[in-house]
Amino acid sequence: MKKWTALFLLLCLAAQAPASQPFWIEDKDELLFWGDSITDDGIYPRIVENYVLTYFPDWRVTFVNLGWGGDRASYFPRLERDISLARPTKATVMLGMNDGRYQAFQPAFLDAYVDGMHRLLGILEERTKPRVMLISATPYDLRPRTDFVQGLAAPDQLTRAFYPPVLGRYALALQRIAEEKSTAFYDLHRDMTALIEDMAGVDGNYQITSEGIHPNIDGEVFMGLGLLDRMAASKEVMRIEIDAGRCVVDSVAGCTVSKLFIGNGLLRFTRNDERLPMPLYPSVREILLRLVRYEPSWNRDVLQVAELDSGWYDLRVDGVLLDVLPSDELKTGVNLSRYAASPMMLQAYRVFEATEKRQDAFYAKWRHELLDGVRSPGDYTPLKTDADVSSLDRAEAAAYAEQHRLNRPQPHAFSLAKTSVPDFSRVVRDAPCSAFLDNRVKIRIEIDSGTLRGFEPPLCLHGNFSYAPQYRWAILETKGYYTDVPVKMSDDGTLGDKKAGDGVYTADLILRKNCGTLEFEVQDGRY
Repeated sequence: MKKWTALFLLLCLAAQAPASQPFWIEDKDELLFWGDSITDDGIYPRIVENYVLTYFPDWRVTFVNLGWGGDRASYFPRLERDISLARPTKATVMLGMNDGRYQAFQPAFLDAYVDGMHRLLGILEERTKPRVMLISATPYDLRPRTDFVQGLAAPDQLTRAFYPPVLGRYALALQRIAEEKSTAFYDLHRDMTALIEDMAGVDGNYQITSEGIHPNIDGEVFMGLGLLDRMAASKEVMRIEIDAGRCVVDSVAGCTVSKLFIGNGLLRFTRNDERLPMPLYPSVREILLRLVRYEPSWNRDVLQVAELDSGWYDLRVDGVLLDVLPSDELKTGVNLSRYAASPMMLQAYRVFEATEKRQDAFYAKWRHELLDGVRSPGDYTPLKTDADVSSLDRAEAAAYAEQHRLNRPQPHAFSLAKTSVPDFSRVVRDAPCSAFLDNRVKIRIEIDSGTLRGFEPPLCLHGNFSYAPQYRWAILETKGYYTDVPVKMSDDGTLGDKKAGDGVYTADLILRKNCGTLEFEVQDGRY
């Protein structure tokens, strides 16, 4: 059995066992995320935040992300400054990627890392005494670095070929620190290394990072789910078990059921929810969700109806036709979280969008106003005392209020109506309107190849923008360096091109309105 398969069998068995450990996060906590560029304005902290918002709508938990690209444990004086923006009761710390300096193992660098981690923990202990979870750095993945084997890497980059085992040593050192300090530890390096090793057996072209360091959206989702799992997060949203033959509700969890009616080929009831499903970034690739067994393990919102008359049934929620299902599948149980167009999931995604607004406002206040002009985590320039951040404070507070307004669960009307001829064309497979689609903007870029010296087709765009045309939602919610592949432009009448063969290449980009600055370069003749 492969290592990765064995690992997830263990995780699934653990998920099936009775919960013996309380969720690491508690009501009224303030959770600090500390790290380098993988944490900096990152995705995995947002996954944790959205999980808490949707699964625990009555809680008031504050999340503060103070990750900074290029950070090292030896830059611990930054914590003495930036900790003034938070009073954490819990903190996660993930450093190590930059600490080995992308070289073969150097004992002095590891010593500096260990010393820096101890000093970081000392500052946290002195300031607010939070419970801390140490997270080992993600692995350095050589698979996308074809420039090494092709001899195209710059000489000063070649030492990176020796870097993967170095980070394994750092993970071991961090585990020892956690044991010494009796601190929680999540070995992300081990889990993601196992994932990368197993990926090749599933799809040799599948990569979880485009340049060896920064996980893409799939990697960030993997990190968020893994961190929640290490925190002993519940994976069940709600469950209803109905016996249609006896017209009774056998059991419920996470909700209550009222107005149950069964007769004349119709079953209907009202469900009063206590929580929402957790929203994931829609652009995460299906292959990762299969690898982590997302649907059977996570976000379980199960409707199970036994003793229905044999046949097909229209499943509607608040009048929206979500699916046409056979009675056998309803008897086994249907996970409602798989439907993007359900009113519950659409509401969860609007919570998600409020989270984006809140984090954007905080990030702008911290990095662009209070630290205007500071470009390095090793620059310990004090926070500006004369910066006017009142508008950003108001924006963050408004987004926080919006999060906690939108995450209030609502009652929903369910119905199962027997149908003689199943018509799947009527089913709403994708959400007709969502917080993501409401927030999109379309940009067309045209480039005359006649202006490019030495042009060789094809023509591609590569740079700091968020774009993924192959995804169902046509939106990639990531920072620029997570862009997996260049965007190919067209001179053949497709992809927005008006006239084939005229030398004018075109690409239509569908972006989030708040994705930031669009920066790109033109590359040709390489793909």
